[in-house]
Amino acid sequence: MSSRVDGKGVAWALFFVVVLLALFDVLSQESVIADFFAGPQAAEQGRIERAVKRAMDR
Repeated sequence: MSSRVDGKGVAWALFFVVVLLALFDVLSQESVIADFFAGPQAAEQGRIERAVKRAMDR
């Protein structure tokens, strides 16, 4: 009665962990993912301005 770790189960678990981490990052004020897709003009703005802009775009 030995238990085996299913490869598909591990892959799905890692997928959901990555998705949850990405959601928490996008919802945070200092989001790396949102800044990456916003382009270089967003890098020139301050942290508060970026947070206000993301809130207004929703």
